[in-house]
Amino acid sequence: MTLTLPANRAGIRGLFAPFYTFLGLALVLTTGMRVILLAGFWEQTGPSSEFLPLILTGLRFDLLLICYAMAPAWLAACLLPLPGGRWLRPALRGYFVAMLGFMAFLEAAAWPSLREFGSRPEALFLEFLKYGKEVVSMIVSGFLAETLAATLAITAVVIVAQRCFRAAGNHPWPAWWLRLLLLPVGAAPIFLGARSSLGHRPANLSTASFSQNHFHNEIALNSTYTFLYAVYRRTHETDTAQDYGSLPVDRVLELTKARRPSPASGYLPLADGRPSTLHRQDPAAPRDGPPPNIVIILLESFGAEYTSRYSPGGLTPNFDRLAQEGITFDRMFATGTRTSRGIEAIVSGFFPTPARAVLKLGLAQRNFYTVAEMFRREGYSTHFVYGGEANFDEMKSFFVGNGVEHIWDQAVVQKPTHATGVWGIHDEDLFLAGHEIFERQSGQPFFGLILSTSNHTPFDYPAGRIVPNPDFPADSPENAIKYTDYALGKFFEKAKASPYFQNTLFLVVADHGTRVSGDQLIPLFKFHIPATIVGPPGLVKPQVVNTLASQVDLMPTVLGLTGKAWVHPMMGRDLLAPESEPFNRDGRALVQYETHFGYWRGNDMVILRPGMPAAQFEVTSTAQSGRDRFQLTKEVADPALVEEALAHSLLPSHLYRERLYQAKE
Repeated sequence: MTLTLPANRAGIRGLFAPFYTFLGLALVLTTGMRVILLAGFWEQTGPSSEFLPLILTGLRFDLLLICYAMAPAWLAACLLPLPGGRWLRPALRGYFVAMLGFMAFLEAAAWPSLREFGSRPEALFLEFLKYGKEVVSMIVSGFLAETLAATLAITAVVIVAQRCFRAAGNHPWPAWWLRLLLLPVGAAPIFLGARSSLGHRPANLSTASFSQNHFHNEIALNSTYTFLYAVYRRTHETDTAQDYGSLPVDRVLELTKARRPSPASGYLPLADGRPSTLHRQDPAAPRDGPPPNIVIILLESFGAEYTSRYSPGGLTPNFDRLAQEGITFDRMFATGTRTSRGIEAIVSGFFPTPARAVLKLGLAQRNFYTVAEMFRREGYSTHFVYGGEANFDEMKSFFVGNGVEHIWDQAVVQKPTHATGVWGIHDEDLFLAGHEIFERQSGQPFFGLILSTSNHTPFDYPAGRIVPNPDFPADSPENAIKYTDYALGKFFEKAKASPYFQNTLFLVVADHGTRVSGDQLIPLFKFHIPATIVGPPGLVKPQVVNTLASQVDLMPTVLGLTGKAWVHPMMGRDLLAPESEPFNRDGRALVQYETHFGYWRGNDMVILRPGMPAAQFEVTSTAQSGRDRFQLTKEVADPALVEEALAHSLLPSHLYRERLYQAKE
């Protein structure tokens, strides 16, 4: 006796069959290749204790990719009112087979890509696709056997997929009205799977950076995800020359190097002979003894307008006290309006561009200069301490790939006693967690970056820590900054009583201003930020520096205080070095405001805008607070200054695209 399902029930099975068939085949493909890669790169994969999280992370990203692939197919299957799926079913079958063939191709490419580049197919793989002749030559000379094996494997995947989908297509489909009713049944798990997170942010590439072993992070991913993510990144990278105009590369290097105190003969080529910005920075005063620790405290949206030094009725008594004890930069300006831009400028010393900050760009995920990588090579332990999720803005991926050994984010450091807000652990507990981490370093020199979280919309902070300023709403940036300042005071109270303080340089600086807006082409008062270097008397002598400066100048200045020589590519200037005095008379700041690039030297600012001629302004500052502090008065553009501004805007794109921004001679 044969059991016959009701028509609609059988139709529902027919509707879902191609989707779970694709799900099963895709998981077999990606998981199988992951096991093969683990076996093939056994020597590089390190401790087997991480294999379980590797496999689980891999399954997570496989499901994420599969759900993205199924989303348009599910919408088409449920919404297109074709009778019985007469044309739709073959189209869906073809789509799924093609997708599996594409995935098989990229999974096959993972082996040579990991072998040659140390990564799955991504930005570098995408670059090589442009050079057909060279790629063919490389395949013939080095990967012929692998290519033949891959071709057979891809063919087998396509044949098996066709047969499986043909079998899945034997079931009838439900009527269109029933498919419409079933739409949310499949859409809900597909949406959740594609997002792969119940937190504030969906999973992204940084989510897979679970290990200090680069190969573990790479193998945990799947090649289709890394490749498509590289394509997405590339489409979001702006070509500065298309926006502002072009100059010969030699002229760009000549003009930008001319604005630094280092002589042209002091610049070093890379190992392959290409000219770069690498140079040796010697200390003004050599110092004996162990190398000093370096701690950067990056304060979220901590604009100068809220501090007593720059505005009446300031809200930051603790920062103001630190500024009196340390080296304070009264004319310091942020390079941009996002945290990622501040990190780019301070941790990498990289000039801003109209493209996204390099944290988010594919070619900067490995072998891109950061001070963390430089310190790591000198024997420092390196740490990033953050109260939220470290994959935000792809920070974790960037840091893990470029020298940060220890990531301490909310998931790692949170305790039951820690107060949390929308963005994670509040600053008091975050700073004290950083202090405890630094105390545990047992004499090894360390580099630490602490990124605060509390002063961010919706400006929530724990009750009972501060008395809110009654002139502002409780949930205002003013009161959030007051709380962050309170937390900063608590941190230094602990740090000064600890042994590590006696050999540590602390850079306390804002990542950017808050709520940047204004009617000027570039609202300079919102880019004005506080910055001070604090340390024991043997390292830091209190002074005020009135030189016009940018965030990119801060780390070269810190390095100058270490008493040690360093080789790095940063084009910022040591603002305390005697040989830089002629350059400091004018001063210089670089500001990126959306698509506007501002080059400010002395009293003149050139503003570059896409598709428009450069504009030049005279900058005057007053003692007033608020938006009237800086005035821009239009003047006739100086061609030489415009060319200098253009060179500074083009330099970072050149260094990034040609992969020249490295700490390697």
